[in-house]
Amino acid sequence: MLSNDRCFALLGGRDKDGLPASFVICRVIGTESELLWLGVMPERQRRGSARILMLSALDEACSRGAET
Repeated sequence: MLSNDRCFALLGGRDKDGLPASFVICRVIGTESELLWLGVMPERQRRGSARILMLSALDEACSRGAET
């Protein structure tokens, strides 16, 4: 899926082992964007990680031509 130029993934933070603590995968088709997956490790939930990722994903989607 990520080999498709319409899709992108962003990673957020790292856990104690250096692995990504959160991720978002989105797709942009024309002027529309779509959230495909969002995940946050349990110990990082309710700390704003998803919000930060969503704002970053929105910026990226807009830079790729999305209006929504």
